[in-house]
Amino acid sequence: MHAMTTLLGKLGPVLKARHVEADAEQSEDREEVADQHVRGRMIGFDAREMWQEYHITWSQERKDWFLLRQDIKKPLSTDTMVWPSVFEEVSELEPPVYRGALSLWDDLGNIIDFMKARPVTSHMSFWIVGVTLVSGDFSAGQEEMGYPTLPALDLPAESEDWTLLGYDVSDHSLLSGLSNCGYLEREKQRFRKQWARHLNRYHLFGEVEPAVEFKAITDRRVPEHAPFFVYGLYLITKGQGAAQDEKYAGRKKTASRPGSGRFGVWN
Repeated sequence: MHAMTTLLGKLGPVLKARHVEADAEQSEDREEVADQHVRGRMIGFDAREMWQEYHITWSQERKDWFLLRQDIKKPLSTDTMVWPSVFEEVSELEPPVYRGALSLWDDLGNIIDFMKARPVTSHMSFWIVGVTLVSGDFSAGQEEMGYPTLPALDLPAESEDWTLLGYDVSDHSLLSGLSNCGYLEREKQRFRKQWARHLNRYHLFGEVEPAVEFKAITDRRVPEHAPFFVYGLYLITKGQGAAQDEKYAGRKKTASRPGSGRFGVWN
């Protein structure tokens, strides 16, 4: 508890979270994602696809290897290998050469204006999201090396109206230790029994405390990517186009797979 208190004591400006509900036509899927107020440091914004269907794009093998809970709506993540950015999916959306650190946008107004100005977005279903750094646990040596250097942006005044999607556990490059670092056979049953109940329909933690605990475990489980951090994902606005437009369905991803360590290639 002392370690957790120390981590939570490092948190920045307050972001007020509210419940996320499914669309009206899927009201049976409604559930609370999070209802707490959690502090976080703003690190950037992105536009993420919402046209890919989880049951189509995720094979059973991939689900078994990467997910602790499979009865979900769609896995969301800081990691674009898990939840693709539209700028990696759609050739007509070539972003500026520099838009911010970690391939995130550092200005919310700029990304919104960019998307509004591109006619192709009228054929797409996407969400504009904000990413916050909720906690980090640097050693003195890591701080001296400046590893990792994460941005710190001004928090927009309207952030109190954003919807918390949940918390991911990822490294300094936003690679997810929750949904993109494969679980070994000896880990799967134990981890699912312990952690599945803490994950929401987006395969994100609904509360920050279990996410902080999972971060510490992931540091030990995947030392090649440690230290990991807890990130908050917030829905800012939705772009509702033709969600089933086949032009944007299908991509080749680099991710983890059985038989090639934790990291390989998915088609």
